[in-house]
Formats: sequence, structure tokens, C-alpha cells
Amino acid sequence: MGAIDLVHTLSYKGMGAFPNLGSNLPTQLWIIARYLESTGLFVSTFFPICYTEGSGLTVFKIASEYAIVSFLAFSLVRMYQERFLLERYVFLLVCFAIVLTASSELSFTLYNDVYGAFNMLGHLLKLISFYLIYLSVVRTGITVPHALLFRATKESENRLRKAVEEKKHELLRLQERVLEIERGAAFGEVAASVIHDIKTPMQALLNLAFMLRESDAVKKDEKLKAILDRIEKQISYLKMVILELNSFTKPMSPSIAPVDLNTVLSGAITSIEIPSSIKTEIKLQGGLPKILVDPVFMQRVLINLIVNAVEAMPNGGILKISAYKEGNKVLVNVSDTGVGIDPDDREKIFRPMFTTKKSGAGLGLAISKRLLESIGGSIEFTSEPGKGTVFSLRLPTSE
Repeated sequence: MGAIDLVHTLSYKGMGAFPNLGSNLPTQLWIIARYLESTGLFVSTFFPICYTEGSGLTVFKIASEYAIVSFLAFSLVRMYQERFLLERYVFLLVCFAIVLTASSELSFTLYNDVYGAFNMLGHLLKLISFYLIYLSVVRTGITVPHALLFRATKESENRLRKAVEEKKHELLRLQERVLEIERGAAFGEVAASVIHDIKTPMQALLNLAFMLRESDAVKKDEKLKAILDRIEKQISYLKMVILELNSFTKPMSPSIAPVDLNTVLSGAITSIEIPSSIKTEIKLQGGLPKILVDPVFMQRVLINLIVNAVEAMPNGGILKISAYKEGNKVLVNVSDTGVGIDPDDREKIFRPMFTTKKSGAGLGLAISKRLLESIGGSIEFTSEPGKGTVFSLRLPTSE
């Protein structure tokens, strides 16, 4: 009981012996000591006989020793479960002390003479056990408390550093998101102005091209026809850019409904002319739940990704489309074996007007990202120059 009171004193936070256990331990030890004191005084008035002269140990005494050994075994298990709260050498010393105490209790069940060898062995084991407790608790807590204090300080420092790193990453992600929103807003304003300024002259060019196409001079001159074809082609490209700009600037108003992925994917593939030099592999996991998306938005995203994959393989390759359930989402991968994306371009890949193609407005991926986010999905990619790119879509399901 005195030893428990001593450990109770050492377990206070300021003593440094048990820096990670808080105020619960000293309170528990106080109650334990008081229980032992009060029950010991009460039980001593009618405690059963433990030793009978001439016949040796009683059944009660032997059974009690085994009960004590059982409690020590449970204590050893609990000590192992809480081992991370103690220094390794403190944990080992306490465990050895428990094992020696249990061994001494077993030794105390084997003697018939109080001056016999097993009785002496039990006391020697108990003495060694007390010494190990002294080394683990008293000496550590009183004579070398700096080791425990430094350990607690180091752990606090590591926790603080980890928390700072996490907050730093969160701040960087938030900052990037704010910049992305600001870029999108600024681009939307400029795009709306450009669309307004281009629409009228573009329509005039279309009318002029139609009038020239119907003129006798163009009908009779093949060179003029070729020039007019090039003009109309450039006007068509300009019209496509305006349509994409208009898609990017207007608010997203998705009509979300449960949709079969295979149906949307089939519609996207049939609307694209895939060269014979490109092999298409489609693998959808069986029993996929319906995706909760806008079917028009979803088909447009898939068309953008498939077209990009085809254009990334000018000399042919393999286009792979796969889908499987991942948690409460459906993961769709669109991969190619094309030229890949340069590491310097990866941070800009979803920015409007950024493109690595000779032709193209650089709005396909930016619009795809906006479309996906408007229906609760997300898009990311991995790429290796010269080996290809994989775009991964995470889509909400109806389940």
C-alpha cells in the first residue's frame, strides 16, 4: 500500500514519471490504495487460516496464490496493450517485475516449511521484482526524470510539426482553389466580352462566304474554291471556339438523374470517329450501380477525354476505358498509350485556354472539370511522357 501511495505521488503530471497518462492515473492509484487499506482492515478481523503447523499450507492459501497469479497475468496483458505510453526500457522492467512476482507467488504454493527452499526462493524473486520496480518507476521518475520529460517534449514537438504540416497543405490547397476561382471568374468576364465582340463580324463572314460560294466567279475557278474552303474551315473553327467559350461562361444547370454508364459511354464512342490504327478496349465491372449525373454533361465529358486520347496517339496505340465501384463512387478510367503530358504542363492542364495541341481552344478539359464538379464528381490524371496518360473520373452513384 505504501508503494502504491509512492507511485500515486510520482504519477502526477509535474513529476514526469508518466507524462502521457494525464490526471486519471494518480486518482485511480489513490482509490486503489484506499480500497486496499479499508478492505485489509475489514478482512483481517475474520481472514481464513493460511498455514497450519504440522500440515503446511491450507487450500485457501494455495488457491489465493493462483488467483493472484491470474491477476498478474491480466496485468501483463494490459501492460502490453498500453506499451506505447511508456519508454521501452520502463515497459520491459515492469513486465519482468510482473513475471518475477508471479513466479514468486507460484513458489509460495510449494513449501510446507516456512524456512524451506521454495519459501526462500519466493522471497528472493519478490526482492528482485521490487528492485525492478524501483529501477523502472522510482529511479526513472526521481533521479533521471529528464529522459521522460525530453520524450514528452519530443512527442509534443512531433505532434505540433505534423499539425503545422497538415495545416500548411490545407492552406496551399485552399489558396490554389481561390486562385482557380479567381482565374475562372476573370476569364469568364473576358470570354463574355470576346463572344459579344466576335459574334456580329463572324456572322458577316459567314454571309459573305455563302454569297461568294454562289457567285459565278467562284464556281468557275477551282483556286478560288480552295481558298473559300479554307476560309469556311477557319470560320467553323472560330464558331467552335465561341461555342466552347459560351459553355464555359454560362452557369452550370445540370439535370441530374440515375443513368446507366454503359449507355452514356456507348453514345460517346459512337459519336467519335476512332482511327483503325487505335485499338479500343472497354472493361466495365459487372453489376455497376447507376451513376447520378446529367447524361448530356457526362457524355460531353467522355467525348472530350476520348478525343484527347485519340489525338495523343497520332501513330496509333491503345485506348482503354474501364470502370469499377470504389466505395460509394464509380471510378472511370480513360487511358491512352500516347505522348503523355510534360511535367511542366501538369499544373496548367485544367486551366482555360491552355493547350499543347496545334489546333484547339484549350477549353475541353477546363469545361469537363466544371461539368463534373457541377454534378458532384471529380477528375484527376496521371501521365508519363512517351508512355501515355490516364484520366480518372469519380462519379456519384444512385445507391
